Amino acid sequence: MTGSGRDRKRDENQYEICVGGHLGDTFRYAFPGIEVQTRGADTILSGVLTDQAALFGILAQIEALGLELIEVHRLPPA
Repeated sequence: MTGSGRDRKRDENQYEICVGGHLGDTFRYAFPGIEVQTRGADTILSGVLTDQAALFGILAQIEALGLELIEVHRLPPA
């Protein structure tokens, strides 16, 4: 049943990724399609990622930009 709507839905997961500090506009543009919000002294990146490769891509971008990764949460399905 590969490719069915049910399989695609299972592969798309909502994530919240917390990084230290507040991101300026330049850093915000580095994460297209991801919502960026400040929460206290940190920044929350949130959005639907289609698979683990997409998650690892965001994490690699965080590392490449020298940002402090605080935590990663996969949210339960809506």
